[in-house]
Amino acid sequence: MTEATTSTSDGSAADRSASPHRIPALPTVGATTPVHPTPLDRAVRLAVGALGHLPEPVLRAVAGAPVVRDDQHLETEVQAGLRMLSALPEESF
Repeated sequence: MTEATTSTSDGSAADRSASPHRIPALPTVGATTPVHPTPLDRAVRLAVGALGHLPEPVLRAVAGAPVVRDDQHLETEVQAGLRMLSALPEESF
């Protein structure tokens, strides 16, 4: 036997690296094609990444009026992100 396999009680080889705690790899269907982000994808990623670095007053201006439902306030960052996503063309989101 090799180092990576052990013998089980029925004589078959078992892989020691296959732990019950490991997450199995997802099966792939056919060849995977690389995804190349469009300029719009890159701009959205840059804008959403910059949201976390904006001061609260600027972020509130981007987000609009506070949203309150059942006495729960929507976080300003989430509201601004949703507002930006809603401004994208429909096929992008």
